Amino acid sequence: SDGFEGQPTCLHYSALYAQDTWKALSMLDIEFGLRGEYFKADEIDPAAFGFPATAKATDLSETNLDPRLAVRFRPWQGGELGLRLGITHRYPNSPEYFWWYLNRGSGFFNTSLNPEKAVQYELGFEQKFGSRASLALRGYYYDISDYIASTTVSGVGTVVYNINDVKIYGGELEGVVALPWHFSLWGNLTLQKADKDGDPWDVDNQASNQLPNFPEVMANAGLDFRPDQRLRAGVALNYVGSRDYMDGKQKTELGSYVL
Repeated sequence: SDGFEGQPTCLHYSALYAQDTWKALSMLDIEFGLRGEYFKADEIDPAAFGFPATAKATDLSETNLDPRLAVRFRPWQGGELGLRLGITHRYPNSPEYFWWYLNRGSGFFNTSLNPEKAVQYELGFEQKFGSRASLALRGYYYDISDYIASTTVSGVGTVVYNINDVKIYGGELEGVVALPWHFSLWGNLTLQKADKDGDPWDVDNQASNQLPNFPEVMANAGLDFRPDQRLRAGVALNYVGSRDYMDGKQKTELGSYVL
């Protein structure tokens, strides 16, 4: 259960899942899983908004089955080729539900709110070099229906809505190297793109079908120190590339940053 100040138990989520791995051959594993989910969002007490609001009472209720399949093939020592397929759902969190509930009758397009449904495909290869290093390369493609997005409208606040269809595709490269004296060096790089179709806010397609607030380049690197299982220390660098951003109806750009 989750909620917000004024209505601490508003969203309810429960799931039951089972999965098993079948070792078909000495070099081939097949894993199948099935997840059943139940999500319910209660009516909001008007007093929970903290100010007079004319939001009409409503609730949401969803039940879904999400299957997944993974195949792992090890053609040689230390090498593994993996294929993963699956369906997953994402449900509105408490801020998204709060603002959608409050503003859905404001004359904008947010008259209904559906959970996201994503069909996910991933293909990857990992190679271990003894116990000292590993290198992995993965490609992925996600086809998402009813993508949950939001924007800020002057005089109204946050407006939450669904984009009809979003496609995300990209690749990841990551590596780890063990160093002397219990140190290890790691890093990863993500290059990705996202296209959208049916955005009720960007009806003039100012973003050229690009998904707002979506970095196309991300990178991380770090140095860890772990002398035993009880102690770990490290330093890390995180880079997030520039992103398109909708400032009202106009496309602008948020610059890259480093942590």
